[in-house]
Amino acid sequence: MRFDAAKLFDPRMDVRGFNFYYEADARHNPGRGVVWTDAYVDPHYKELRRLASRHPDALLADLIETHYGRRIAAVEQTISGCVLEERLAGKLEAASGAPGLKILRQYRDAARAVVLTTCSIYPADRYSVKTTLVRNKPAGNGA
Repeated sequence: MRFDAAKLFDPRMDVRGFNFYYEADARHNPGRGVVWTDAYVDPHYKELRRLASRHPDALLADLIETHYGRRIAAVEQTISGCVLEERLAGKLEAASGAPGLKILRQYRDAARAVVLTTCSIYPADRYSVKTTLVRNKPAGNGA
């Protein structure tokens, strides 16, 4: 899966010189859980990989807030369908070409700058999205 970093980050940020990393190989995820997540992090947070290894149950956003003091104010989430590429299908123990679900999350600070971007891939049969919409109707308005 390819990402255009220029579209993911603030257009004023020159990301061409950043050395982004992702942590999602079988060595670091030996249980091969139901999801495959690539995380793209500003190199300023170079210790995040070590912190994540020491705190495997912590969210990356929480680690950034706790250890770097940068508060995540909002998370933009885009959910879309995808086809499991051969490269990931085997790692997810799913069939290549099977339907999947891609969740792209951009974690932003109060200034709306992207602090962290994650892309998670789920086999379609292992994830669902449920949304509840609540209607606000003025009192005494009948049916």
